Amino acid sequence: MKITELYNNLFRYAAKHQATSSDLDPRRIHCHAAVVITTSILMWAYAFIACFAISSPVPGIVGILCSLIHLLSPLLYLVSPNVFLISSITIGAGLVHQGTFAYYTGGFQSFILIWFGILPLLTGVIAGKKAALFWGIVAFVCAAVFLGLDLSGYAFPYLISPLGEFLSRLCIVFGLIILSTSITYVLVFLNDSKEKLMTEQSQRIEGLFRVLFHDLAGPLARISIGLEIAKDDLANDEKKRDLKIATSASNAMLELTQNVREIYTFKKAKAAPVLIYYPLNEAVDYLHSLYIPEMERKNIQLDFDPGQYSGFCVLVDPISFKNQVLGNALSNAIKFSPLDSKITIRAYPHDDQFHVIEIADQGIGIPASLIASLFDIDKRSSRIGTSGELGSGFGMHIMKNFMDMYQGKIEIESNDRSETGTVIKLYLKAKMELGRASSP
Repeated sequence: MKITELYNNLFRYAAKHQATSSDLDPRRIHCHAAVVITTSILMWAYAFIACFAISSPVPGIVGILCSLIHLLSPLLYLVSPNVFLISSITIGAGLVHQGTFAYYTGGFQSFILIWFGILPLLTGVIAGKKAALFWGIVAFVCAAVFLGLDLSGYAFPYLISPLGEFLSRLCIVFGLIILSTSITYVLVFLNDSKEKLMTEQSQRIEGLFRVLFHDLAGPLARISIGLEIAKDDLANDEKKRDLKIATSASNAMLELTQNVREIYTFKKAKAAPVLIYYPLNEAVDYLHSLYIPEMERKNIQLDFDPGQYSGFCVLVDPISFKNQVLGNALSNAIKFSPLDSKITIRAYPHDDQFHVIEIADQGIGIPASLIASLFDIDKRSSRIGTSGELGSGFGMHIMKNFMDMYQGKIEIESNDRSETGTVIKLYLKAKMELGRASSP
């Protein structure tokens, strides 16, 4: 059996339990196994040198016991995923072994103490920064103890033979070369393997996106066409309005599908999407027609005067601004507003660079503790609306991503201890083509 096959079999045996019972990264176990295999050769070499070249039996016995613990330590992954603990057992065995060897070969004057400097490197490779720092401190303290005893005049025994000293020096010189080469090779190999895997996953995701965009665009387009035809054939004005809303929603889904594809393409190419100056009036009119059923169910009035903002345009991507930014803001305002209330949208200058678009409601507000995590996708911020509406909790995170893409910013002013509701402020670059925006 090849050495690589033997290693892989041992690795799979040690890691099989953690692969199914925890989220432990297999690379940790790989690094641990590589460190043990490489350093075990040195551990056992020093153990045999101690047995045959040091006149005291203590370093030989300690060396054999510590080498056994060190060699078998990867099997601890069968019972625990605690990388820090298991790596500490491995490195601790090496510390005791080398410390005992150094004590009987001159103490601080022993060249064996150089191996103390390798301990934080090895444990850091296995378990990360915390382990490296911990064992760096431990190794430093142990070396300082040897130094203190030496300076105080303590007489360390020197019981090694000339041949044993020569062999120990050989282990240091060639051991350091082999150890540094092996560890570097393993780390580079694991990183290359990880990058290859990520590239393959990215290609699979890209293929899925392409299929998804292609397969969604066709049916959505046909739905929109069918709704337009049905609307023209109806005589009932109310049903026509309902079909108009359904058509707008279908068109929005089609636009979003195309927009996501464009943004994905831009991000993959690491290029900025093309932004244009888009009229605020058009965005608000589009959203009002889309959300009018929800607003009517709660008898919510939209306070927005299009006459004040004729020609007022913001620098955005129109599709994402309508649907994912301003649309999310308005949807949230409706969701958390009580019956018979009002939502106000207005715009005004902020400074020479930005204008502010405010979306203010009279709703239940947001707890101060929740505001800080609204834009964090890893923290759940979803709440139930005033009429039992459910949400995903991702809306604010999505809004912030697009606002960053527009080179703007978003602010939230709210609390849940007053009746002032929530104010969402969108800071965007803007220009006036006609008319004049209102002042705050």
